[in-house]
Amino acid sequence: MKDYLCPMKGKLFHYLGMAAAVLMIVSAYLPWIYIAPIQATYSGMDTGTSNFGAPGILNIGLGILFLIFSLIPRIWAKRTNLFIGAAMVAWNIRNYFIFAHCEMGYCPEKKIGLYLTLILGLLMLVAAMLPYVPPSRIKR
Repeated sequence: MKDYLCPMKGKLFHYLGMAAAVLMIVSAYLPWIYIAPIQATYSGMDTGTSNFGAPGILNIGLGILFLIFSLIPRIWAKRTNLFIGAAMVAWNIRNYFIFAHCEMGYCPEKKIGLYLTLILGLLMLVAAMLPYVPPSRIKR
């Protein structure tokens, strides 16, 4: 592709991955589910008196690591981001199944934060699969 047609030349997924990591940190604080019988709204960081724990802590930690490794222009950092992206997707699928399951006849209402974690995790994984490596770092 000509340079004038694509000025970013591979940086698009680099920036999308970093934006997804920042939004992943934000989504840990957004509401994930609402349980009507007890009138409780749970997020990744505030699960009240339930036994859910605080799964948003791992989302924040992996999001920060993803950001740091995205800024390092080395191959090992890009490979580490691939592992972080896969771990993030697995963790968010686990959270979705734990938070969204019906219990004792009551199904929680899924909120935007829970959906965002799934979508952003997948976007981070795709961005890790298509890393931007500056041309000066490519050995020919």
